[in-house]
Amino acid sequence: TAYIAVHAYFGKKINGQYQAAGGTRRKQYENAQDAMIDALRLSEAMSYKNILAGVPLGGAKVVVPLAYDLKKEKKVLKSLALALEELRVMITAQDVGTSLEDLYCMAEVSPHAICGTPGKALGGVPPAEHTARGIFEGMKETVKFAYEKKLFNFDSPELKGKTIAMQGM
Repeated sequence: TAYIAVHAYFGKKINGQYQAAGGTRRKQYENAQDAMIDALRLSEAMSYKNILAGVPLGGAKVVVPLAYDLKKEKKVLKSLALALEELRVMITAQDVGTSLEDLYCMAEVSPHAICGTPGKALGGVPPAEHTARGIFEGMKETVKFAYEKKLFNFDSPELKGKTIAMQGM
C-alpha cells in the first residue's frame, strides 16, 4: 500500500501534464490513517516549500508504510512507480527511508516520474540538490520577511553575517 497526496497545481506542464513535486517517504506508521494524514500534511508543506524556492510546481508526497519483507517492498515500489507513470501528476524523489537504490528500482518502470536518476525527470539531478536549494531559498525569504517586519534587530535583509538554526530537516 502507498498513499499519494497532491496538494496543488501551479500551472507548470512537464511531459504535457500539470505537475507537482515531492519525495517518497518510507517509514513505520501505527495505522493506515496515520500514513494518509502524513501524506496530506507533507504534500501541503511541499506546496509552500516549492513556492518559497521559486519552483513552479505544486506540492506532493508519497508515503509507503514499511513492510518487513524486502521482496514485497521492491514490488510495492515498482507498482507505485507504474501508478505515478500512468497518473503523470507528480515527480517524486528520495525522502525519509528511501534510498537511491529504491529510486533506481522505481525508475526501471517509470521514465517520467522519478527524480535523481540519470536520464529521468528533472535531468537526473540528485534529490539532495533540490532539497538544499529549497532550504537555502526558504532561509533567504525568512530573513527578508523578518527584516521587513522588524521581528529581529537585523541590519539587512541578507543572509550574510547571520547565524540560522533549523530543526526537523
